[in-house]
Amino acid sequence: MACSLQPFGDDFAFGHAEVMFDNMERLMAYINGPAGRAALPRPLRVQFGTLSEYFALLRQRLDPAEVGAAWRTKRRSLF
Repeated sequence: MACSLQPFGDDFAFGHAEVMFDNMERLMAYINGPAGRAALPRPLRVQFGTLSEYFALLRQRLDPAEVGAAWRTKRRSLF
């Protein structure tokens, strides 16, 4: 199964966090449930996660030889 990171919200989006998370949980329940499986062309499983969890999962799935090449660290400022 492929991994995809979908950022949720922005700096000012969480003024109504309870409403946003309730809506996201409903969407996730639909996608992960029988109606979502029937409606989508291929099965998906969505869940909340942290960046650490996402990158740990990617490291598990990558060939160890690719990890060093794929995970370079930027050391200079962007500006």
